[in-house]
Amino acid sequence: MNLKSLFLVLMLGLVGCTTIVKPQPTKVIEPYRDLNTYLHGHWIILAESLNIDWFYDPQSLMMDEDYTISFWSYWTPNQLKRSIAIESARKAIPAKDLSDSINISMGDEALFDREAIGPYLQKINCFTNTQLSESLINQSCDLGPNPSAGMIAPGSSECWHFIKPQTAMAYIKTRVCGRKFVMDANTNYFLYQNGQLPSKIIKDANRVADTPGGQRTTARLFEVINNEYIVVDIKNNIREMRIASSVLDKQGAHDSDYVYRANCNDDTDSLTQIGQPNVGMRKIGNPSSLSGVAFNRICGDHGAYMTQVKSFKK
Repeated sequence: MNLKSLFLVLMLGLVGCTTIVKPQPTKVIEPYRDLNTYLHGHWIILAESLNIDWFYDPQSLMMDEDYTISFWSYWTPNQLKRSIAIESARKAIPAKDLSDSINISMGDEALFDREAIGPYLQKINCFTNTQLSESLINQSCDLGPNPSAGMIAPGSSECWHFIKPQTAMAYIKTRVCGRKFVMDANTNYFLYQNGQLPSKIIKDANRVADTPGGQRTTARLFEVINNEYIVVDIKNNIREMRIASSVLDKQGAHDSDYVYRANCNDDTDSLTQIGQPNVGMRKIGNPSSLSGVAFNRICGDHGAYMTQVKSFKK
């Protein structure tokens, strides 16, 4: 055997006896999944789409002088989407290990929605029709629908992008920036939604509202008219704003108008339907109730989002 052949035999022997050990994959906790920040807000529904429910903290709502509206938000698959995903996971072989998606203690599971994506500091410029989503954990901005796909430092022009029409974000922009109606000088700004939208989700028993008899409540929308308020008692800091209510069905018919009155000094309020006798003042409800959200809107500090006027438009 010549030297060249001997060298080749030795090399093959070394390669055959060498085992390449791959490092174990590191379990990463995504920066936008954070229990403490998630629990810090008082979340209520903001918008619903076929697959996703959007939530936001109304106490974080703020508008700068340049008409940029900001608020905390997160989104999560709705129950219909979750049911489909669960059924697909059951049929998958081998079954997918969902425990690798996030690393939190078992004691926190009742507090944290493992499907939640966020929270974000959401910013929308009503005039330029642009928006950005910024992680509340590391202040980096989201570049696409998949938050883990790419992050860059906030303040860069790449963070802002146009809001595409007929998207969930376009609908959200309409709600927080105000929606106008033909032949109507008023602009309505989203305040609160209760009940559930009529959809295919009705067939899912898990979506039945917790009401007497297990009946679903009709979805109803409450909006602040023109985001205006008046001060009726300066000494006691008593304020009023007008609220429009509509039923969230295919027609979206206007239902009733109300006067909401709040005593910002002693945390009491009332909601009276226009044309009906005045309702007595009461202690405000929890921050996620209609009472709590309305009180925060009229008495809280939201920058330029609310406007004080001497009298309401007729």
